[in-house]
Amino acid sequence: MKLQNWVLIVLLGLAVNSFAQDYSKELNTLNNYKACLLKADKSLIKNFISEDFRLGVYQHPQASTFFSDFIDNVERPTDIYWDEISGDKEKSNCQVHYVFGEKELISKVVFSEDGKLLYSDYLDQKGFNFNRYGKSEKIATFPFTYDRGSIILKAKLNKSDRVLNMMFDTGADGLALKADLQEEMEVEITEKRKVFVPGGEMTVNFSAGNTLTIGDFTLKNQNMVMFSKIKPGLDGIIGGANLFRNYITEVNFERHEIILYSFGVNDFFKEYNATTFRYSEGVPTIPITIASEGNTFESEFILDAGAGYQAIMFGSGTKHQDEDLLIKSMKPLFKTYNVSVGHKSPVQIGLVDSINFAGLTFKNASLAVESYEERRHKGHNAFGSIGIEFLRRFNWVIDLNTYKLYTKKNTETVLPLDFVIEDYLIGYINNVLVVKRNLTTEQGTEASETDPLKLWDRIVTIDGVSAKDLNEALVSKIKEKETVKLQVFRKGQLIDVEL
Repeated sequence: MKLQNWVLIVLLGLAVNSFAQDYSKELNTLNNYKACLLKADKSLIKNFISEDFRLGVYQHPQASTFFSDFIDNVERPTDIYWDEISGDKEKSNCQVHYVFGEKELISKVVFSEDGKLLYSDYLDQKGFNFNRYGKSEKIATFPFTYDRGSIILKAKLNKSDRVLNMMFDTGADGLALKADLQEEMEVEITEKRKVFVPGGEMTVNFSAGNTLTIGDFTLKNQNMVMFSKIKPGLDGIIGGANLFRNYITEVNFERHEIILYSFGVNDFFKEYNATTFRYSEGVPTIPITIASEGNTFESEFILDAGAGYQAIMFGSGTKHQDEDLLIKSMKPLFKTYNVSVGHKSPVQIGLVDSINFAGLTFKNASLAVESYEERRHKGHNAFGSIGIEFLRRFNWVIDLNTYKLYTKKNTETVLPLDFVIEDYLIGYINNVLVVKRNLTTEQGTEASETDPLKLWDRIVTIDGVSAKDLNEALVSKIKEKETVKLQVFRKGQLIDVEL
């Protein structure tokens, strides 16, 4: 062989090797995974799972706890081996063979970007009978009403014929019932448990094995807690997790319907914007950006359809921010309390330039900020929440198969967010424009009989524009005017007001 040809071959070999994928981290993961399952050694779990490790619909740390339970309760293979690893670094995978004597099961293992275990089809199917690859199909559709900041479902509980008004609350991870309905609904208390709510921790009665029926759709073996106080007009709460854990869940505000689909492959939402979320605490959590006065604040908020505001940063989230800078960046509106099932905590409300999440931008948005207090927030892992005043403005889908939130602007809800004219906070309730608050008073009610606008005045027109025709551009122009003329409906009379 001529020297120049030998050099060429060596160089070609180097070129090929330089593009070869290094799977050493994945191989280390597989060896630890094998040892863990064959030896039932739970102490190894932390060595090879990723920070986003999933088991069924659950994510670390919940998923890791279930993995530990899995090892205690599922038959051990006699041997494990695997085929060649393939795929790119973002999501490499391989087929793994699980040997049980003369029988063998083959299924996929998928790795995270850092070569750790993201999920195992064997664990999913053996532990939760969960299949990521089936064809997704529509399972059920049921209507909801939207009333005064709540998504309300008509439901029955256990064997009772009474129809209950249940709030669909994506910020809750289970069922709740007003305590005074316990006997009538034949609810058997099985133990007492501690739960975390905004403002602190509380001990409640807990019940297992309940049946919830919505129309023709039934959820069995549901856990439930008793709350002494729930929002007036409501009998209980259906947590988002009651649906999310078993179905792809669509909330459609154009049709006022909730649609459930089986987990699996589909193209139902190809025209929607897709955002990856976390589900580590039993509630979907997504990245959010708050911008105001040239400052930017990044965080992760839960989706909370049970919260009546636009967005709130809990004390646990404020702890990780420059609180003074955040407060100074907002245009102050008022101080109030965040109330949840009888617990309340003080918050400051202000306007920020924009709030961005899931491919959506809301300008001149309001943000509630709660200060951090260790005694109240030490058990809280949620940094904040996106409330119904935002969530009702688009259709959205939660898919725990793909960990994707799908969003699409609701063409029926184009009315502007709450806005301020002079000393009054004005906004829509059930698509009716009203005076929500007098900003000169602590409680938000009128300061005197001479105030031109009263709390809950229904606004018919602003500068001749009908309330139903207002949009963000018109509101911006109105706020710049020195004088604004309104027509309001108060106690059966149409009244002209000038501010």
